[in-house]
Amino acid sequence: MKRIVLFVLTLLFAGLASAHLDAGEDTVVEGSLIAFGYDPANILVGEPVTLAYNLVNESTDEIIARHSVWRRVSEEDTVYFAGYMYPEADHVSMLYTFPRSGDYILTTRFELENGQKISTDFTVDATAPFPSTLVVVGISALFVGIVLTAIYLKR
Repeated sequence: MKRIVLFVLTLLFAGLASAHLDAGEDTVVEGSLIAFGYDPANILVGEPVTLAYNLVNESTDEIIARHSVWRRVSEEDTVYFAGYMYPEADHVSMLYTFPRSGDYILTTRFELENGQKISTDFTVDATAPFPSTLVVVGISALFVGIVLTAIYLKR
C-alpha cells in the first residue's frame, strides 16, 4: 500500500515540477536557447491563446538579461500584430487571439542590454472552431425525423 501511495505522489509531484504550457518548441540561436510555448495546444480562431517566450544561455541555462522583446504575428503577406515589450520578469508572455484560420509566423527578436539582437521565427496553426449551430441544426433535424417516422409508423 505504501508503494502505491508513493507512486501516486511521485506522479503528482513530477507533473507539477515539469509543468509548462501545452505546446511549443525550443530553438538555439547564437548559443542562446529561445523557448517558446503556447496554451492551449489546439489554437482556435477567436479564442485567446497565451504565447510565452524565454531566453537562456544554452550551456548554463541562466536567464539572459534583455532590454526589450519585439514580436510580430503574421501570415505570408499580412501583419496582424507587431510591437515591443519591456519585460519585468524572466519570461515574456502575452495573450493573443488569432483572427482567422491558417499558419501564422511568430517572429521574436530579443534585444539584449549589450545591444546584440537574437531573433527567430516560430510557426503555429490556428483552426476554426466547429460551429455549434451545425450541431443544434443536426440534432433538431434528427429529432424531427424521429417524430415524423413515429407518426408515419402509427398509421
